[in-house]
Amino acid sequence: MTKKVLEKNEKKIPVVESFLFFYPIQQLCVLLNAPTAPKHGYEEARKRNPGWLTWRTFIKFLNPSNVKEIRPSTQAKMERTLEDKPELEALRQDPQELEFFWQPYHEWSALIASKCLHEIVSKEYWQSRVDAERGLIKELLDTVGAHNKLRVFLACNLASEPGCLLARQKVEGLLSIDPPSGSFEAYPELIRFRLCAFSSMLLRFAAWLAAEWEYLTASHKERVPLETFLPQFCPQVGEWSNPVSSFLDYIAANSGCPPSSTTSAFLGKLWAEYEYLKDVEGSGRGENIDSKKRLLRNWIGTGSGRPEHSSIKGLTEAVADRQASHNDHETDVIAIGYAKAFIFLETCREFRAFLSMHELPNSMIEEIFSVYGAEYKKAAQAIAEAGGG
Repeated sequence: MTKKVLEKNEKKIPVVESFLFFYPIQQLCVLLNAPTAPKHGYEEARKRNPGWLTWRTFIKFLNPSNVKEIRPSTQAKMERTLEDKPELEALRQDPQELEFFWQPYHEWSALIASKCLHEIVSKEYWQSRVDAERGLIKELLDTVGAHNKLRVFLACNLASEPGCLLARQKVEGLLSIDPPSGSFEAYPELIRFRLCAFSSMLLRFAAWLAAEWEYLTASHKERVPLETFLPQFCPQVGEWSNPVSSFLDYIAANSGCPPSSTTSAFLGKLWAEYEYLKDVEGSGRGENIDSKKRLLRNWIGTGSGRPEHSSIKGLTEAVADRQASHNDHETDVIAIGYAKAFIFLETCREFRAFLSMHELPNSMIEEIFSVYGAEYKKAAQAIAEAGGG
């Protein structure tokens, strides 16, 4: 789980390479089908702020073992970057001040401090959860013996929440056996628990993002957004529902799709016509209706690659143009909201397949997705009571 790194002044600190609940940000971006998002976001900001470090140098700077190699000119650029973007301060750590180094803690602290979350109550809630896992890691590092470590792990509040309770029961059974290797890390029971733990944590975070979006756009209604579209297992047919298909059916119906048309045919035509009307250069871009229909059929299926975010944005803009009452703000809210929802639901479909591929029982997967609704309600209430402050 850890390794030792020699730092300046001969100090050694443990470097924790794994995680329990908080998915590393780069892996999260891969899950969202946006692996270059951190780099792209940084470089776009750098264009607006001359004097920043290059992305490559910035990433190198974040490695504690490189601190002794930093030149004064690089240090000055880093200070300029942090002055323009203070939330990035959470990514920079002096190894002399660390008891151990766990990269996800700094990544999530920076994400929470950024505009990813807007409300103070949201930021405080999620920072407390990241702090809790960091505290758990420290306690585990200070604990000797596989059984003692397992007891510490199970005593953590994060490990006692819905989303991983079924898997937890299996892990508790490990306390009655002795691992031959002196560790439980490779045991299927613990691997499944960890899958449930970080999966349900991501669903909780998505629920807070959804609650914030509803509050900020004044679009809150007496229902849990997106809950009905989440993956559900149908025992009668022995298959999981398709969130992408269900959501496209929903936005097609809201756009006036007639009963005689399929979702892909209706939305493909709507999308192509919208792009054609926007084509002020007159070169005919967007008039190929068949290609749009085919792309949507591919999205509904699962064997033709994942949808590109730019294409999703194009579709939702077309749908918003149809649904909005010629109000730019309303159009933007609908387009962005639909795009966020689509990306989330497509990711849920992809991740559900990943969990099934790793032989996680359907009952455990159902428990993971069941946390979304309750967490959304908790987030919506907390944000409303705080007055959005």
